[in-house]
Amino acid sequence: MALRKINSNYSADYWQKTKAWADRFTPAAKRILGEYLISDSSFDDDMKKGFDLEVKSATFALRVRKHSYFANPRTRGDITIRTSCNATETEIDKLKTGRCADYYFLGYAAKEGADLAEWVILDTRKLADFLVKHEADYQPIRSSANGTSFICINVRDLPGEAIFAASEGLSWS
Repeated sequence: MALRKINSNYSADYWQKTKAWADRFTPAAKRILGEYLISDSSFDDDMKKGFDLEVKSATFALRVRKHSYFANPRTRGDITIRTSCNATETEIDKLKTGRCADYYFLGYAAKEGADLAEWVILDTRKLADFLVKHEADYQPIRSSANGTSFICINVRDLPGEAIFAASEGLSWS
């Protein structure tokens, strides 16, 4: 549970730049999520209702980190969760009160292009349970000039049931 500094400069320009960078990975995330959200219908549904696929209804928070975080064993698997900011409700507040996405998709950018090197999908209810029990173990790691601070949790610290799915060969362990 080591503490690490996180860049928390959230000006509008910075947000737009980082959002544009992260958005280029959305198609890769959609391909991955499709494997877990779309399933074949049952024989009865096909025969009686005439449909072949079912889509699970769920919401996702999508976070993509730079390849340098993936390449560094110290930061691979880190999840940063905002714990305080000036004017808005934080991620930790939303998680603990259940006003959040159903799942948290964390991916690492591949070295080149718009694909993902590795990814994990976390059940936010299980993540919230973990935070309620262990939040005191994680001190805010940086507070920026705008009042934003974060905690950093590594996927390796989470209980197995918090991981809904992960890429093959996941090397975070």
